[in-house]
Formats: sequence, C-alpha cells, structure tokens
Amino acid sequence: MEIQTINRYRQLKAELSKHNLSSEDTDRLLTLLNNIKQYRYDPRKTVEEISNIKSLKRIERAPVQADQEHIAHTRHN
Repeated sequence: MEIQTINRYRQLKAELSKHNLSSEDTDRLLTLLNNIKQYRYDPRKTVEEISNIKSLKRIERAPVQADQEHIAHTRHN
C-alpha cells in the first residue's frame, strides 16, 4: 500500500471523526450521499424529501398507536 493511500485514509478517518462518524459508517454515508445526489445536492429538495418521509412514517404509525391505546384502555376498564 502506498504512503499516499494511507495518508488519505487517515485524513478521511479524521474528517469523519470530526462529525462523530467512524469508518464503520461509510456504507450508510455513501447511501445518503447517493440519495442526495438524486436531488442534485439541493439542500431544500433534500430536506423536503426527508420531511415527506417522516410524515409518511407518522401516518403509518398512527393506526398502530391508536390500536395500542385502545387495547390499553380496554384492559384498564
């Protein structure tokens, strides 16, 4: 392995560490970057899409939470 390659790896590891990431997180980081690339690195579009995903997840959980609350209420009565 070349010294230049080792130095690049060390630099990458240091940069990741500055952001509380590790070299173990590279797969997740690359997935995230590829997803952001779909929106041409536009932060507004990326945040918008994340908000949409979070809203959909809340909607999906709502019926489950309502069922759980109903079951809990039924057990106490």
